[in-house]
Amino acid sequence: MTETPLKVITGYDEASLGDIKQRYPITNDEWKLIGPGTEYVCERLPNPPTLDPWGRKFRPWIVGDETKIRKWENHSFPGYKYTRWTTVEGVPIKLVTI
Repeated sequence: MTETPLKVITGYDEASLGDIKQRYPITNDEWKLIGPGTEYVCERLPNPPTLDPWGRKFRPWIVGDETKIRKWENHSFPGYKYTRWTTVEGVPIKLVTI
């Protein structure tokens, strides 16, 4: 059975993200928030993790109206290895590995 990809509108709504961080604290100790916590970060290399900060298996995702189904992608920012998005109650959450 093929899993329906999450539809993610990337970007942050600081008010919603703050509420999500309070109501859904990290339960998977591979993950942490950096600084004020706009990205969830995993220091696991060379492979990206298989469970998100809340212990859920990753679902494929799409960006907005695009049709390309995504998983982990190479990150273009120095120091980061992979990036992907997920959602919690419809709020977009950016996940990265370093």
